[in-house]
Amino acid sequence: MFRPKRAFAVLAAAAVAATGIALPAAAATPPTGFPGWSSEAVAPERTLDGLRFSKNGELHLPQPSQPKLASFAGLAYTVAESVRQSGTGPAWAPSFQFIVANETNNVTYARLVWEPYQQDGELDQEKGTFAGLESGLWWGGNVFRSGDLPTVSMDRTRQPLSHFFSEGIEAPVASGAPTFSELFGPDTRVLAVSIRQGSGTDVKSLVTSVTINGQMTSFVAPAANSGPAPTTVYGDWTVTPAPATERYTTQSRQAQEFAYAFSVDAWDWVRASTAQREWTETVTIDNPAWQAPAGPSTPEPTPAPPAPETLTPATQSQDLVTNGANTIPAGQTTPLFVGLDRVGEEVDVWVFSTPRFLGRFLVNADGTVSVPIPADMSGSHRVVVTSPAPNGEVGDVLAWSYVTVAAPQAGAPEAGAPANDANRVPRAATGYAEGGTAPALWVVLGLGVTAAGALVIRRRAVSN
Repeated sequence: MFRPKRAFAVLAAAAVAATGIALPAAAATPPTGFPGWSSEAVAPERTLDGLRFSKNGELHLPQPSQPKLASFAGLAYTVAESVRQSGTGPAWAPSFQFIVANETNNVTYARLVWEPYQQDGELDQEKGTFAGLESGLWWGGNVFRSGDLPTVSMDRTRQPLSHFFSEGIEAPVASGAPTFSELFGPDTRVLAVSIRQGSGTDVKSLVTSVTINGQMTSFVAPAANSGPAPTTVYGDWTVTPAPATERYTTQSRQAQEFAYAFSVDAWDWVRASTAQREWTETVTIDNPAWQAPAGPSTPEPTPAPPAPETLTPATQSQDLVTNGANTIPAGQTTPLFVGLDRVGEEVDVWVFSTPRFLGRFLVNADGTVSVPIPADMSGSHRVVVTSPAPNGEVGDVLAWSYVTVAAPQAGAPEAGAPANDANRVPRAATGYAEGGTAPALWVVLGLGVTAAGALVIRRRAVSN
């Protein structure tokens, strides 16, 4: 009785993975008690190059719906090589077979066989892509019948496949046996499709594909470079403790990258058990223990504005505003990106052409500062970021860009609403007013700010 190895039970799933064509998920056994080929069959060996058949090797593909034999077409299979293991003579390629039944004629099990060397015309007996099998010549093996009806041994006369499902075909059968039409006919149905290595010679063959009804299933493993991209696995973040006087700290996590290899046993891509690359990721974050020191308020800084001629192409940033339209909203707080290398530092922000100081700001852990844009501004301007300078002095231009300030939208926060305090500079810590904005300026203008928007300004290298 044909009992395939457990490893072969997922062959059909492998076929789906390789080609997307669904074949039955498990190999089925013929009815109990049938002698002959079925009881001798052994499962082929699955390799990266295809299915390796040895003597009596059989690929058994059940057809659960038992379609009629007449419905099959587009039949083919490819044998890459057949090598004789002992003796002399041809190394016969495996045969292609239908396992059929016909309840109308009490036929419970029979095999119909197509072999390369049995065809009219010259075919390679050992290897090749054999196609159009439905148009070739077939012969029948023993025909088992239900009840007490005797088994019929056919004389293996080659027949067109249509003889086995046509009405009233009187093809030759063994002497004294039922007529051909009493065994086969329109109700002949397919229980399984089989590729079978013969038992008469000691041959090993490599089958790389099978095609049923025009759908080809490859038994060759996919190329090594066609598998999934490597997977990165991350550990948990660990925060580096820092004293409450430190505004920022770091957090780190381990990362491992795993490649995939194709497994013959699983017939699927399997992630490697050992990482091919390991590293540590570290980022700067706000210190959760930080406490802003208290102290008396001090006057706002009053640096001098940079001269317009210092806004050169060398410091102009093409990435200053990242919304694509270089538009920022008036009356709202806009985040500006000044660079991760300036985290914890302070910068001054100006608006030109008539210089207007927006304030001094502390750079957050993500490299941004939150800048209130006055509600009375509109039209084309230049936003300029400089290094902080003492009162009356000019800071170095770090980056600048042309921007369009859009008028406040309906529903925007009213003037006088509190601004985002994410990077307000404490008075006692720096000597500057909270929010980095001159109070006198806001009193005169009657303006307030609120947190919203998303503007990113990248700092360009300072040109000395």
